Amino acid sequence: MNRQVVTHIARVRAQNAYNRMQVSYLTKMSDAMLSQFQFDTGLQWLTMYTASPDDVVRWLLSQPMIWKWWLNEWNRRDEDNLPILYKQYEAWPDEVSFMYRSLHQACFIERQLPWTLLENGYAKVIGEFNKTITA
Repeated sequence: MNRQVVTHIARVRAQNAYNRMQVSYLTKMSDAMLSQFQFDTGLQWLTMYTASPDDVVRWLLSQPMIWKWWLNEWNRRDEDNLPILYKQYEAWPDEVSFMYRSLHQACFIERQLPWTLLENGYAKVIGEFNKTITA
């Protein structure tokens, strides 16, 4: 018997890809549009949080460790928001894209759950990132 072992990371990646397909379907956003929205929101959040110039934040987001952290946080929020998006789709399908964008704006409200999760995660990832730079 030859059983394939699926790693936790592979399962998470598959779930994230499936969730992204659902978001794309519900919002009618292309993959390129979703990617641009992710990047723009990351740029805005990091600029606000770090009070750093745009070029510094763009450099930060270009670092694989930082970008993966941002995507993981984004995917976690998408997972949490999918039930809301489906309810919106049932009632007002043309408004789902607006709802999706609005839900991702919650990370800009200081001391609310999305903000604090990002704040804690950023502190951890930037600490690890700094270790790789000084090593």
